[in-house]
Amino acid sequence: SRLAHPQGSTRFTPTLQGAKNGRDTSRFGSEITIITAPIDMPILAPLGGQILDGTFVISGVASIPVPGPNLGSSLRGAGESDRGMALHRYVAGNENRLAVVALRELLEGSGRGYNPLVLHGPHGLGKSHLARGLVDLWNADENRGEALVTTAADFAREFASAIASDSVDAFRKRHRTASLWVLEDLGDLTAKQAAQQELLLTLDTLSDAGAVVVVTSRLAIGEMPRLHRGLVSRLSAGLVVALSEPGKAARLEILRDLAVARDIPLATPVAQLLAEEITGTVFDLAAVLLELHVASKPAGGTTNVDRARRYLAGRAARSRPTLREIIAFVAKYFSVKQTVLRSASRTQSVVLARGVAMYLARRLTTQSLKQIGRSFSNRDHTTVLHHYRKIEGLLGSDPAIRRAVADLERLLTNNAGRR
Repeated sequence: SRLAHPQGSTRFTPTLQGAKNGRDTSRFGSEITIITAPIDMPILAPLGGQILDGTFVISGVASIPVPGPNLGSSLRGAGESDRGMALHRYVAGNENRLAVVALRELLEGSGRGYNPLVLHGPHGLGKSHLARGLVDLWNADENRGEALVTTAADFAREFASAIASDSVDAFRKRHRTASLWVLEDLGDLTAKQAAQQELLLTLDTLSDAGAVVVVTSRLAIGEMPRLHRGLVSRLSAGLVVALSEPGKAARLEILRDLAVARDIPLATPVAQLLAEEITGTVFDLAAVLLELHVASKPAGGTTNVDRARRYLAGRAARSRPTLREIIAFVAKYFSVKQTVLRSASRTQSVVLARGVAMYLARRLTTQSLKQIGRSFSNRDHTTVLHHYRKIEGLLGSDPAIRRAVADLERLLTNNAGRR
């Protein structure tokens, strides 16, 4: 995670390393994170762990008791009994532990240096869980003042409506007097310059009043070229945390929490096997747990390791996406019509999206270059190979492309696994 501190103080990027770093880490177990950074930086102290040879080492899983969203309503094939499936805490392994630390510090009033807090990452990693859970905890203490949460789309829409109805003062009073102000989905503002300017003024007012600000975004701040330079500066002056998919230790705890929430028997060996084999988001883990539970009902609803292994083997066989699915997912991700993606359009944004689709088709399907080309206005195999190599090269130099490909691979694989 990148740490950014207020203007006038030191900014640095700690190095996050796993167990394969040339050090003897056996005494810390297999789930460890090593942060190479100035050991007197104040944010390192709450992370737990210990300092060894000038290196700060943390291990284990942290959590914060913030209520999460209803997972059941978002899961394909979930029944009525699954609709109330929700987590009552956010579980973080080393990969996301900084986010938990930051929220704890903000709740305790000692994290003003981490303000504003920006949480970014793909859908399903817990940005809303943390942000809206913080609002619930904040509002539970009447001495904290009012907490307000809104989405970037609602902020822009309400601001435009306030201008049209000559009620800008009321709009500003509502948003600028909160003691905790949460803005979700920052990226939805990138095409709305007037709303961005209003957001900048709102952040300045909230900062002057000592309010806590939390912002969530799918993309990192630096990956939104149309974001106002003033907003980039303000948001980067706090703490920017990139959320990641839960690691094995966190997945094990999440699976246990999900089993309790849904009253599903889950033996420890089975939980450990699933945590080892299944990657992805909380939604992916919940879907696997429900599918396995349903598949085990003929055997009395209990799952042993052998049954779990058979389920995982079958799931792996189903998890290869089709070319049609790849085109549909890529088109939706890049906001391009499928017909345009398949066409001969040379518009830059379309060419990029088409290249990503061809790259994923080559990687994730058994289709030949010639077969892939037929799906894109009968392009020949050399054109497909050119696009594949172009995207392959961009993966090493363009963070936005790297994130897009990773997002799409995860979405496609998980979608195929749920057929």
